[in-house]
Amino acid sequence: MDSPLFLQHIKSYLPTGALQKTLELFEDAGFMLAPSHDHPELGLQSHSILLTDGYLEWMTVSDEERWADHFQDHGIFRKSPKPFVVAFSSQSINLEDAQAIEVGSTFFTSPYLRHSQRFYSIPTQETPGTKNFLLRYESKDALEQKITLRMGDNSIFALGGLVYCDPEAKQQHQTWNDWVTRLDIPHETKDLSLLFSRYHIDFITAEQYQEWFKQEWKSVGHPDGQLGAICLLAKDLDRAAQHFSIAGFDVAKQDRKRLYVKAHKQMGVAMIIEKSNPKDWLPHS
Repeated sequence: MDSPLFLQHIKSYLPTGALQKTLELFEDAGFMLAPSHDHPELGLQSHSILLTDGYLEWMTVSDEERWADHFQDHGIFRKSPKPFVVAFSSQSINLEDAQAIEVGSTFFTSPYLRHSQRFYSIPTQETPGTKNFLLRYESKDALEQKITLRMGDNSIFALGGLVYCDPEAKQQHQTWNDWVTRLDIPHETKDLSLLFSRYHIDFITAEQYQEWFKQEWKSVGHPDGQLGAICLLAKDLDRAAQHFSIAGFDVAKQDRKRLYVKAHKQMGVAMIIEKSNPKDWLPHS
């Protein structure tokens, strides 16, 4: 089941004044960080965790006036940090009803590489819970780029999925399922999960969230703020657990296949670390 839809990166704001502390937190947790990058035209600076063929991106505001010109509606996510943007990538999905935000513009395909892309906004009613985009590479170099394994000291190497938390989890799952089915994206459904070739999207209630993470789900009161957890893939769960504990993260529980990490106040989202072999995850040549 080879899916043409790939999970590329997840975006969030950092609390004002918490940049250095947060970067040190994730370095101590064994993640691999990329150099920061300035976006002066947007009044933003971005900071990323490097993963294989994807990354987690945090933003800080460097120019309040320019930021307000473009992103004033993001204010709630600066006050209550929580990932609210998810970017997928695909070369083959037909998005006739999606809005092309930028055509032929240059965006990062990783924190180190820039390629020309078409940048689409996926209709919110089709994929509720976060603001979602799809990137389509325009350059041949990007299409032929070889995927290189990037693994931090904690043995985490890739994005593994998303977990949305909503009282209407069943309806949210059905809405997403209708969208991927209409676009003929190969997937399977299991309970309230959508399973793709290299990642999954789960839909849970606040009760399930508390059972997994031993903490209460805190809603920010915004329809794009329903991402409850990010799933990451690691080769060694014990090694990942040790790094998280040393850094000051609170591990809720661990079994043979998963490590559940409580939401840290600097990040605003919980994490599920899943045991996986990089050789099984990487596309075979």
